[in-house]
Amino acid sequence: MSYSNSYPTQRATLNLDFANGGDQLDSRLTYTRSSTGTYMSSEKALSSENLLLQSQDFDTTWDSVGLSSRSGGNADPAGGTTAHRFIEDSSSATHRVYQTVSSAGKTSLTVYAKQAVGTRYLALKVSTGSGGPYDWVVATYDLAGGTPAMTTGTGATSIAKSSAQTLSGGGFYKCTLTVESSGGGVNVSMTSVTTPSPANYGHIGYTGDGASAIDVAFSSLNSTGATDYNATTTQIHREFAPTLKTASADAPRFEYDPITGNAEGLLVQSQATNSYPNSSDMTGTAGARTNIDSNVAVGPTGGLTADAVRLDSTNSNDHYKDYSYTAAASTVYTFSVYVKAAGLSYICIRPKVNFTATPYIFFNLSTGAVTGGDGVAESVGNGWYRCSVKATSSGATTSTFRLYVTDNGSTTTVATGDSYRAVLGTGLQVEASSAPSSLISTSGASATRAADVCTLVSEPLLDNGSGALVTEYDMQSAGETSFVLHAERSVGATNSGGVSVTNKYLTVNGTYEDIGSTSSNVFHKVAASWENGSQKISRDGGAVAEDTATVIPSGVDTLHIGTRQDGGESVNGHIKSIAIYSEPLTSTNLTTLSQ
Repeated sequence: MSYSNSYPTQRATLNLDFANGGDQLDSRLTYTRSSTGTYMSSEKALSSENLLLQSQDFDTTWDSVGLSSRSGGNADPAGGTTAHRFIEDSSSATHRVYQTVSSAGKTSLTVYAKQAVGTRYLALKVSTGSGGPYDWVVATYDLAGGTPAMTTGTGATSIAKSSAQTLSGGGFYKCTLTVESSGGGVNVSMTSVTTPSPANYGHIGYTGDGASAIDVAFSSLNSTGATDYNATTTQIHREFAPTLKTASADAPRFEYDPITGNAEGLLVQSQATNSYPNSSDMTGTAGARTNIDSNVAVGPTGGLTADAVRLDSTNSNDHYKDYSYTAAASTVYTFSVYVKAAGLSYICIRPKVNFTATPYIFFNLSTGAVTGGDGVAESVGNGWYRCSVKATSSGATTSTFRLYVTDNGSTTTVATGDSYRAVLGTGLQVEASSAPSSLISTSGASATRAADVCTLVSEPLLDNGSGALVTEYDMQSAGETSFVLHAERSVGATNSGGVSVTNKYLTVNGTYEDIGSTSSNVFHKVAASWENGSQKISRDGGAVAEDTATVIPSGVDTLHIGTRQDGGESVNGHIKSIAIYSEPLTSTNLTTLSQ
């Protein structure tokens, strides 16, 4: 029966490896899920980018024409002193700085600018082709406020383009120009008119007075259409992150750890509903002293879905958004959201309305540390965290979770509202659960993800009388009853019949062996054996627990993976592997195989 009293000599009659199977199910398995479902894949997508060099040092790397000075040391939108002042000369026809870059896609050029001396405007130009005289788009921005004016060279008339300006900190405007394709260069210019009349190559000409000036700061060029700012010096910024993908209905989900990249196995979850109707819109149902800049960054899905929740100019106050939904009475709900620092490194989530307790729970978006209550921060790559809080509703009425953006981990009060600092957010979810499940996207109404159902039907493999099994798994909430697997009859089955492994018990034909509590979101390995008069189990190489009142089951022909036989009490986690043996194993075998 055993080799060196450690490993069994017999081979497993069924060996399912969900972590090393090439993301394919064994052909003997049947799998269904009647809806789409999200999962963290092994693929990586471009998460953040800045193709410009020296993004805030406009007197380095940048070439210039028609400027008598472009010195730094001036106030910037974030309250620092990195802005550069462009002072026009009185002898040149154009007044600008420029860089040659290589970019393609939905290219966005972003610059923060304000009037400094006299009345001058900002002009942004993006080359859209090979750099010919008519391959360009120019937008001009009134730095006293207004709507940008765009002009297009004849070589770029057919491409999609857009421009926008938003008032930001310190009187600066965030000015963006987005085009669907790009070629060889960008220009940041001064102009004396709001409506541009560019000459060949898109340059705006006028005679300077030798004194008028604008201040510029924080430039970026992004091939995804994102307008969030990532600083650069002598190297461009480009970061990739794991992608939260969507599997089609009836497609199994093989998930990967977003930080280590390790395969976690087959994701099996119960049915769940996202009660918040707009998962990618951070606007909320109410709020105070915050601005929302929509779709400014790439979120964990790899799409341009992340909003900036930005401070307004109010000092010594709270800055927050409320997210409300209709709750059932006395029900545990979990609120979760994907967030990333963008000038602010903290958020606080508080169950605010219609909850039995309303703690302030702080999340450090630099370290993932959580203080003040029962919250969890899961790192998902490139500075993104999925932050979650659970709370119990006190009535069947509207409930509200409040999200504060703040600059410290002990109070929601922000001393200086600078209209610039923010956090990025997307993927809002509220579900009746004690832990967050995979993201369920919503757009205007709540949505439901169906349960995963995975089974194997084979009497020759499973009806062996006595036998053994080894399985490795994790679960999102180990405090709840969760079935790792259940081998049972297809006719006349019961939830306590056959052979099952849960978060706490080995059950053989109604006889329970308690193996103690497990930990949430931690992989455990269990090895169990059964025969008449004995059922034994070891978890994680620990001591074997045994019950001698066992009567072996018969007629077993169906293996339910991640659920009990009626589909209930899902593992809500990952099944990494399952091995089934046709004969019982020794205690030494069990401790060895469960390590």
